[in-house]
Amino acid sequence: MHRRTFLAAAVVLPAALAAPVRKPKADLSLVLIENVPEMGVVTKRRLVRIRVTDGAVGKPEEVVAADQRFFAGFTKHRLHADRYLLTGDGGVVDLAAGKVVHDEQGGDLLGVDGDRVIFRVDRTGRESGVFAFDLTTRKVAKLADPGRWALPGVVSPDGKRSVDTGMSDELTLHAVGEKPRSLGKGFRVQYSHLSSYAGCPPVLWLDADRLLTPTGNGTLVTVAAADGERADAAAVDATTEIVSPPRLRRDALGDVVYECGKDAFRIDLKAGKGEAYDWCRHPHGFDVSHAADPDKGYTIRHNGADVGSGFGAAYQTVTADGHLAYVGWPKPEFGAHFAGSDEEVRLWSAVTGKWTALRMWPESLVGWVKN
Repeated sequence: MHRRTFLAAAVVLPAALAAPVRKPKADLSLVLIENVPEMGVVTKRRLVRIRVTDGAVGKPEEVVAADQRFFAGFTKHRLHADRYLLTGDGGVVDLAAGKVVHDEQGGDLLGVDGDRVIFRVDRTGRESGVFAFDLTTRKVAKLADPGRWALPGVVSPDGKRSVDTGMSDELTLHAVGEKPRSLGKGFRVQYSHLSSYAGCPPVLWLDADRLLTPTGNGTLVTVAAADGERADAAAVDATTEIVSPPRLRRDALGDVVYECGKDAFRIDLKAGKGEAYDWCRHPHGFDVSHAADPDKGYTIRHNGADVGSGFGAAYQTVTADGHLAYVGWPKPEFGAHFAGSDEEVRLWSAVTGKWTALRMWPESLVGWVKN
């Protein structure tokens, strides 16, 4: 039985406040993956596009349906060149042609290099290695020298090095053509005894030479890639007993954000401190409140003005010029939500200043493409 459990979270609302009417730069389509259940079991998923023209939301259009395993790894799905959907496994769907052009299942999408989709295979019963699917020739080839694509862990901005935490408190530096070397130990976070995760810390490359990572839930340090030298970066009052892994990332404005348990902080590296990150900033001028109101859910703003609020999956918010979408559901009765028939896709357009809700069971929202 396919089931997802969420804490009461979300992002949007049935009613929206008035917003300046304007025409977006181009007509857009929201691209998403939808579950197709049979007798309560998800055996298939389908790729769907929803066209939004001058603020008017069209009916969902099926692009292609496939075995649910083809659309696995939903957190890594991405769009490319306003034409292709790349699955988390390295599969490829041609949105224009409406067909699967690379049926990869069980791989690991690494990225795109020109017209080549790069993915890794490491499974029993198959040839392992790093492969490239050429979008022009529609052929697959194993890379004899994968170079940077073989780097494990978190890759540096210049693509020349990476850091891997493995399952320990040690950071290991990898570089193309060099042997791995340790950057030291003692990098860890503390989890609740109810958590199934280990103490591996998150890592964020600040530039090609420096890393940011915690030595405790509320203690962040920078680490030099050259020699592992550490320097205090910031101390924050973070949750000490967490269930899910903490995150280090940059938001839409480039600020460093540290999320640990229910807490989130914007890290000011120059001042050496963190402050509460009350609004999660998304591209195209959208903000979502980090905390949910018990009665209204999350609040959404566009260019500083409130446009709605509601319960749903805040982390699935996807934006484009003057448009936002997220997966919403009614206020949970018992503080938790079980994915299923009460979900809907909620879309907002700056052209009309209104919300549109479509009853669906989405596995994930991938993003927006031009029509």
